[in-house]
Amino acid sequence: MKRLFRSYLESRRFKEFEPPCLIGAASEGGGNVFRLPYFGEEAFLAQSPQFYKQFEIAGGRERVFSIGPVFRAENSNTPRHMTEFTGLDIEMEIKDSYVEVLATLEGVLLSIFRGIQGQFYPPSSFQYAFGKTLLVLTGCATNTERCADEIETVRSVYPSEPLLLPEPGKEIRLTFAEAQKLLREEGPSEFANVRDDEDMSTPQEKALGEVVRTKYKTDFYVIDKFPETARPFYAKIDDAGTTVGDGVRVTNAFDFFIRGQEVLSGGQRIHDPTELEGRIRAKGVDPESGGIKEYLTVFRQVGVPPHGGGGIGLDRVVAWFLALPSVHLAAYYPRTPRRLSP
Repeated sequence: MKRLFRSYLESRRFKEFEPPCLIGAASEGGGNVFRLPYFGEEAFLAQSPQFYKQFEIAGGRERVFSIGPVFRAENSNTPRHMTEFTGLDIEMEIKDSYVEVLATLEGVLLSIFRGIQGQFYPPSSFQYAFGKTLLVLTGCATNTERCADEIETVRSVYPSEPLLLPEPGKEIRLTFAEAQKLLREEGPSEFANVRDDEDMSTPQEKALGEVVRTKYKTDFYVIDKFPETARPFYAKIDDAGTTVGDGVRVTNAFDFFIRGQEVLSGGQRIHDPTELEGRIRAKGVDPESGGIKEYLTVFRQVGVPPHGGGGIGLDRVVAWFLALPSVHLAAYYPRTPRRLSP
């Protein structure tokens, strides 16, 4: 998958860069970070390459991507979480609309999925299934025989239904409000009162995935226009002034889902420094705090064009693509709050 990701983006004028894992301040002002002593100072393991992707855009590199480890100090002991995982990240200038970013990310994932499936799909009359782990897809070559053998081995351990993909040109994109409405009307009764201004829970996401699969015959879809309450401070507010619920504004931000589970978050970033500082304050973050102050300074001194991007959790993509019961099976050496060895 990493090879296909890199190849797709390089063919579209994206340049790879390597953001640091050791940083001097929490990436996004949050508390779920790993702290460590650093020659008399305090350092952190990066939660995300977000700031550095934006620095690259500020420096005039119009399209960039990175592949590397991401660290989250969340005490989340679930099949969906790890404290270290592989992130596939992009950032790009926006010429006309943030939908350019959405389409690029949608294109790279669909290209990967179709590429892999095209390499080993048997005739449609043959019943087949997918299987197990990251070792299969990060390690496999792009030739048909090797991928087929590896995935066939995994399928024998974790059988599942095939991943349904939309036909080209018929990709499913729902607004957050549309997705919640669909869940209220066609989902399980316990979700009959879900709100348009509150983020989705994991059970909601999975239930929606079943509804979308039944209604649209796809396991891959996009939910766009998330409410500002469910997005970080750098997410751009929708200029149309659209609101949901009790007047909550929506953002030009989206998530991608596979089988009802999120694998990517992205959207347009705020590029105006005054607007950005306002959003930072509104989220309860001190704009003069370490890391945030320097981040804002770049926007004030250099000027940054409209831009956006997204971050893909590679381990989740592999796990849900293969319908594994846990993302931990999609890592060579998974790290969780309860696992630090081998």
